[in-house]
Amino acid sequence: MEPVEVTARWNVEGSVTPLQFVWKGCIYTVESTGRQWNDPAGLHVLVMVPDGTVFELVFQPESLQWFLGFRGQNSALV
Repeated sequence: MEPVEVTARWNVEGSVTPLQFVWKGCIYTVESTGRQWNDPAGLHVLVMVPDGTVFELVFQPESLQWFLGFRGQNSALV
């Protein structure tokens, strides 16, 4: 996993919505979010950017850091 900078919104129930992230010097705006799940690696969130590419963002609460889990191919839906 690769560290990334993420701008996100947390609601009062503790749910997170990533809004954008920076990867390899490029800013990606999150168009939509999909599945979220927790496991020992952290909170995983699937996000889609405007060109249809799906990314997995992983938040590790103990370090308060975000990571890029994977980058998928262009997809029609998260």
